[in-house]
Amino acid sequence: MASGQPDHFEQIHQWAEAGDVVSIGMLAHEFTLRERGEECSTEISFARERLATIPGLDAIAQVLSLLESAEPAEVRFLAAALARHQNAGDLVAGLFGRATVPSHTHELKACLLHELVLEGVRVEGFSEILEFGDLLARQDHPLGDLPLRRLPVEVLFKKPVYLSDAPSGERIYQQPSFSGCTLVKLHDPSAEESIKKLLGETAAETFGKISADIFKASRFVGRENISGAIKGLSLPYVRRSQGDPFLISPEVALRLLFALAASQQYGAYGRLSVWESIRGFVGAAPGRGICDLAEMVESSQWYQCIPKSSWSCDEGKALVLIAVRPDGHTIAALGATRRA
Repeated sequence: MASGQPDHFEQIHQWAEAGDVVSIGMLAHEFTLRERGEECSTEISFARERLATIPGLDAIAQVLSLLESAEPAEVRFLAAALARHQNAGDLVAGLFGRATVPSHTHELKACLLHELVLEGVRVEGFSEILEFGDLLARQDHPLGDLPLRRLPVEVLFKKPVYLSDAPSGERIYQQPSFSGCTLVKLHDPSAEESIKKLLGETAAETFGKISADIFKASRFVGRENISGAIKGLSLPYVRRSQGDPFLISPEVALRLLFALAASQQYGAYGRLSVWESIRGFVGAAPGRGICDLAEMVESSQWYQCIPKSSWSCDEGKALVLIAVRPDGHTIAALGATRRA
């Protein structure tokens, strides 16, 4: 920045700390009238993001007035910020309950609805939000099929969520070999692609590697033989020297998936990506609703493994998650890395 030029970012930060919504809004609207390219766009984005964190109807109104130029990823970020920092009643009064709002606010409202659900807000207490949720379903919006309440198996979908380096849960140590059982890799591109939907639209920017594999065992697979079964799969992303898996709960399994999915997609679309991925994990037929999927999740066995260092060390965080489907014979495996 040239000497003598104002530091607009610092000025916006100071105004935000003081709750000066008017000054931030005036400066941001001044930027919209200038032709300064990327620099001006970045300043407007910063102003929007700081306004979203200031509680109150005035800040909500300023965010909406500056929303039209926001990119889709920022709209998702703003929805998450508004859900976290604003009162639900103010969001209803300033957005959901308004008779007329600009058409470009539709996607913000869609994301915001499910960000509120993830924040634990009982949206069923607001008729305006429920009506909008019904509208999304009728429009076949991507988020329209998500429940308007957090399901019991989603109880650990708390934000922010982080992907830990160390697996949690009960470690299942080496058992007798899996002799006498055959493990066959299935060609199931539909399930594999469904599992990979965890990445959403951000694969290139966020994930270094991803692999999904489906296997069929001739014997029932349970905690008494899972360690031998996993070693028999020879998965390229599992560290064989520490291949004994950790038994985890369905809630922890979904939290791990959500930690990956929400890292760039934020809560609403991260939640959607988890359930699209789960469809492949549990082998659900097309058309099965999310509540049905939740039951299948709870009927499956879930294990976390230590990733192979040579597979993930250059990429940052990694996750190896294995599900034994309710039939007890089908194993679905995911290996994914996220750049640090």
